[in-house]
Amino acid sequence: MNDLPSNPGRKRAAILGAGGFVGSHLSLRLLERGWEIDGWDLDAHRLPQLHDFDGFRFHRSDLRDPAHLAAAVDAPLVVNLAALCQPARYVSQPRKTIEDNFGLSRDVALACLESKARLVQFSTSEVYGRTLASYLPEAPADDDGLWLLREDASPLILEPTSVHRWSYACSKQLVERFLMALAKEEGLEIAIVRPFNFLGPWMDFLPGRDGEGTPRVLASFLSALLDGRPFPLVDGGCNRRTFCSIHDATSALIALLERPEDTRGQVFNLGHPGNECDMRVLATELAASFARVTGDPSWNDHPMADISSLEFYGEGYGDSDRRVPCIAKARRLLGWEPVTDLPTILDEVSRWALSHYSQKGSRP
Repeated sequence: MNDLPSNPGRKRAAILGAGGFVGSHLSLRLLERGWEIDGWDLDAHRLPQLHDFDGFRFHRSDLRDPAHLAAAVDAPLVVNLAALCQPARYVSQPRKTIEDNFGLSRDVALACLESKARLVQFSTSEVYGRTLASYLPEAPADDDGLWLLREDASPLILEPTSVHRWSYACSKQLVERFLMALAKEEGLEIAIVRPFNFLGPWMDFLPGRDGEGTPRVLASFLSALLDGRPFPLVDGGCNRRTFCSIHDATSALIALLERPEDTRGQVFNLGHPGNECDMRVLATELAASFARVTGDPSWNDHPMADISSLEFYGEGYGDSDRRVPCIAKARRLLGWEPVTDLPTILDEVSRWALSHYSQKGSRP
């Protein structure tokens, strides 16, 4: 633990989960703006450059310890990014998924209530579940009320309890409802973020290289490229997502953190509605990105293989058909607009992956 003294002249925040993908990028941007950051995590491998800032203190602590949690929320602003976020584990460890994601966030919220800290809680776009359109296949495609996801209007539709994939979404939805209850009944100052597939350097692990298990989709595709295996297209790769640059996302988050009056009690979708594609297209675009950044067109010929969700994830997997965020509220209250297109995002990821994993740009 780094016990540098606090500077009362700076804006100060505690970032819980500072060692993660979003937490490390957000902490860096805030430090560059002159903030003072207390970063809390068990993992610091993404954070070397942050230690160059005199306003950064890192605490390697387990926040399930009440004493550590009380120390962590001793800041005017607490950003809670701590979560178990790995779809394969939602299926294989649904109880742990629920307990870790709801239990810790509940404790953080209650500690913030005690310390009178403002709390910005990260939720997930998964709380929306499936779209209404997925249950109405004959519905007109131009009726965006059936598929465009609005924070304060869209229903949250989860599949039956036997489909364990939704343990994560359910736990995060309960966190949101618990925070809304504390805000209503106890006056806790909150804002909630629903991220829609942020992408960028350091976003995940690659099995056999810097982690084990089954990572999320982009890391699975990167691993397939670098190891010379076909892209795994789960259930045909037909489900659709939108993708947002981590740099665009952190710009929105900074606006949210610096505008407490405009964001109090609000839930925000943060994503890029214009960057929508299905997983087969994402795989094709990633291969094209490798071809661009290496100058080797043979990457474009990388094979694909259809695989069932049962084989890839195990029994109890389900999925949402489409996730397109309405970002009208973020535009109105944060003055934010995502600007980075998907090829540009993937080129940055490709360059980073090739450099970080010591590849020379040639086919494996």
